[in-house]
Amino acid sequence: MKHIKSENLSLSDIPNENSSWEKIIKFASTFDAPNEIKSEANISSIFDIEKSNTIPEMRLALYTEWRRYNHVGDFIEKETPKKSQEVIGWLREKVKNR
Repeated sequence: MKHIKSENLSLSDIPNENSSWEKIIKFASTFDAPNEIKSEANISSIFDIEKSNTIPEMRLALYTEWRRYNHVGDFIEKETPKKSQEVIGWLREKVKNR
């Protein structure tokens, strides 16, 4: 797995917001959470994210879902892929506008 630092993230690294769950999860695995997030970050799910969150916080939420998916397998909440697509859209917008 190749990590991509948030500061080096480009639009070409991020899937489109209508991408499949599998593509989103693959992208989520590129985040190096221990080296980018402070321990006080209080994000445990994609549903903790709003448009105002930072790029690393959005990536942490996606990473958290990737980890959860790898631990529980195919069982994910019905709303998770849709919310993940929404967060991907916000992430793309933030990367484009920085």
